[in-house]
Order: sequence, then C-alpha cells, then structure tokens
Amino acid sequence: MGRTATKPKPAVELPELDSAAINQNIATMTEHSTEVMAQFGDGLPYDRIRVVNEARFYMAQSAEAMLEAGKRLIVLKEHEPHGEFTQIVTEQLGLADRTARLMMQAAFKYLSPALESKRQALA
Repeated sequence: MGRTATKPKPAVELPELDSAAINQNIATMTEHSTEVMAQFGDGLPYDRIRVVNEARFYMAQSAEAMLEAGKRLIVLKEHEPHGEFTQIVTEQLGLADRTARLMMQAAFKYLSPALESKRQALA
C-alpha cells in the first residue's frame, strides 16, 4: 500500500521588512556594546576565550580569598571573648553573622587535612 498523496501547502507571504527600523536596532545594539566594552573591557577588544579564562581566574581567586578569610574568622572566634566576636564581624568587618558562619564552615570543610590531597582540584 502506497502513501497518501499530500497537497502542497500554499506559499506564505512574508511582510515587508522595515530596513530603517532594523538598521536603527543594529545601531542601538552596537552603541550599547561599545559602552559596555568602554566601561568593563579594560581597553581590550572582545575575545571570548580571554574573557572566560579571566572570569575563571577571578572566580578561583575569590574562592581562595573567601577560604582564607574563613580561616581568620575561625582564629578570631577562638581568641575573642563571647560577644566580641560578633561585634568584630558586624562592625569592623561589615559582615552578617550568617555570612561569617558560612565562611568559617567552608574553611573548616575544604581546608581540613583529610582533603589535603584534593586541594588543587577544589581550587
């Protein structure tokens, strides 16, 4: 048994494109891109690989800095009297109590001797 014949569909008429509006949109997008690059591009042309590598580098740096700050918070908490640690965290460091606690927990977890062999992979 053969296939049933299909009727060809009529051609769809596309509306006229407004080239002036399209050109205006392209100009607006180009201007926006130029402004972003002027503000955040460090004077360099856009290169996806470079930007991804830089973002990866700064993310690793911030993670390491957070763990180091967590270590310092653990030391502060150990040596400061009850109540003064919270005051130091909030007033002198400008951190919320919860943020400081999370930083200390992360430092304790990821800088433990049990994970020493995996430290490079976690960085």
